[in-house]
Amino acid sequence: MGASHLSGPLTSTAGFVGAVTGNVTGNVVATSVAATSGQNLALNSGTTAADVAGKTIRLNSITNIGTANSFIGFQSKPAVGASTANDVIGGEISPRVNDTFALTGSGSIIGLHVDAYLKGTTGNIAGDVRGMQIEMVDDGGSSRTVAGNVSHLRMRSNISYAVTGVYSALRVENEEGTKAMDCFAQFTTSSGCLVEASGTVGGTQDKALKLYIGSTVYYVPLHTSVS
Repeated sequence: MGASHLSGPLTSTAGFVGAVTGNVTGNVVATSVAATSGQNLALNSGTTAADVAGKTIRLNSITNIGTANSFIGFQSKPAVGASTANDVIGGEISPRVNDTFALTGSGSIIGLHVDAYLKGTTGNIAGDVRGMQIEMVDDGGSSRTVAGNVSHLRMRSNISYAVTGVYSALRVENEEGTKAMDCFAQFTTSSGCLVEASGTVGGTQDKALKLYIGSTVYYVPLHTSVS
């Protein structure tokens, strides 16, 4: 085992299982990093069930002043090295409100909050600003077959509670600030999911998309053919 270096106050050694082979700097105060009975590694904000609100686990919440590489907050790249009938999941996030407890006032439960924050008022961006990027990729010449569906985004509903407001798959808030959105969606090509024909839509028109704009319901008609 190589030499280890510990610096700064270490007020709790609970959870240090096995050898420490890297460097630990700064403060380690009342935290828990431990292998559980289920052989999982538990990383918690506190060692007990006491109030740990505001004591978040922070990864790379620092300012980088180097310019040689892209700055990535964290990575998770699990890879399967054997054939299996199980799933491969890059990450799971599942916030919960336990039974009998309520969120009062304006309290909400949010599965994942993502914001790309341009701080201050100066400093241009030569590329894009993307709130979230989802890609499907493989290696060129792949001979694989996917027997199921391929979806960039899948939405599933399985709830039984009452909803006083509007329940929707997608909600677009009113723009804030001084820049309004140019459109709802932009297509960069006229192939694939976007059909551009010289004729007109036809066939059966007995389906429609239901939309709310404010509190008013609108319907976008759907056709079964394009000529």
